[in-house]
Amino acid sequence: MLNRTVLGLHPHQKVPVLVDGEVTIFESAAICAYLADKHLEMGFAPPLDSPERAFYHQWLFYADEDFYAKITL
Repeated sequence: MLNRTVLGLHPHQKVPVLVDGEVTIFESAAICAYLADKHLEMGFAPPLDSPERAFYHQWLFYADEDFYAKITL
């Protein structure tokens, strides 16, 4: 069981939630995008000025909204 402190970080009392210093973020795609942008040097996402960035966002959000919803209850 998750404790109330963790659940209180998400407006719908769900996980995942990421706390990174002063930043608190929830929702899988938002967390992935935040971490990829924070660590661009790791190459998890195309550079900010790259045309490929649109396709990165497209598939990131598609996976979170469509695919993930079909494999979870």
